Amino acid sequence: MRPTPARTSNTIVNTLPVLLGAFLFASPWALGFATDEVASWNAWLAGVAIVLVGLIALVQPQPWTEWINLLLGAWIVVSPWILGFSGIRTATGACYIEGIAVTVLATGELWKIYGRPSNANRVNPGQAKTAPSRIHPDNDP
Repeated sequence: MRPTPARTSNTIVNTLPVLLGAFLFASPWALGFATDEVASWNAWLAGVAIVLVGLIALVQPQPWTEWINLLLGAWIVVSPWILGFSGIRTATGACYIEGIAVTVLATGELWKIYGRPSNANRVNPGQAKTAPSRIHPDNDP
């Protein structure tokens, strides 16, 4: 198993989920779907969860916070259909925008943590060694 590399704190990237969560929390009132109980509670609870995880990531950046944000973002995207409020266009649009934004941010952070190959495994073109080819008999030693 590959060890988890040290993560540097990126305040802007960790602040964006907090702002997105706050907007999701306020979206039932701002976008006018506060009368729908299911859509409103989904936005309020998911918004609070994203804000809390984002605040934890601001104080102590950890890979698990990005995994939770990835799951929360995916939930927000599919929640209109699972919870049955996909007919409310403003609520569904808010969920799309918020969910995709949170998911993209979390995926980018996870890519920074796990996805990039280390520099030790990369070979510069000038350092590449070629072995003799066995296609031509002249290359045999």
